[in-house]
Amino acid sequence: RRRWSVGRPILEVGLIALGVFLGLAGEQWRERAERRERAEEALRRIRAELAANREEVHRVVDYHATAHERLKAHLAIPAAKRSESSFRLDGILPVQFEQTAWQLAQDTQALVDIDPDLGFALARVYGMQARYQGLTQGLTNAMYTRPPSEDPTAFLHSLSLYFSDIVELEPALAKLYDDMLPRIDLRLGR
Repeated sequence: RRRWSVGRPILEVGLIALGVFLGLAGEQWRERAERRERAEEALRRIRAELAANREEVHRVVDYHATAHERLKAHLAIPAAKRSESSFRLDGILPVQFEQTAWQLAQDTQALVDIDPDLGFALARVYGMQARYQGLTQGLTNAMYTRPPSEDPTAFLHSLSLYFSDIVELEPALAKLYDDMLPRIDLRLGR
């Protein structure tokens, strides 16, 4: 009888400890499942965002290449004869990149549970988009600081520099999108 009275509290403590352990293990499993679910949802949204950005790049890539060639040809004409040239642009038409899904995923740390190589590749795509946006912002700031009407030739030279960078970035971005979208699809099991 005495052994049972000593063994019973030990058994109860052991059962309680086992219950706490199982409860914590279950909670960790649930948290991991929720994080995986958030990561997959973030990847679905990022995939849609990248697909939209890809379409925007494809929409303007030919225009920018053509405008750049026409602009270079116009600037190659001697300054005295440029007024005889019929050079015209239909605007700069920069890509307006979507990045809300990426920003939200970063802010909520939703991508912490994805493959680090995939996360690095995604960051690279968004970094290149940021570079493109920086170039566009620089040109826009220059246009407002010194309007093209003040010195049209200087503006056209600035625009030519901008286009020379953009026509290199757009095909590189298109390739990144083409490489990235199947990788995301594979991760999402599509």
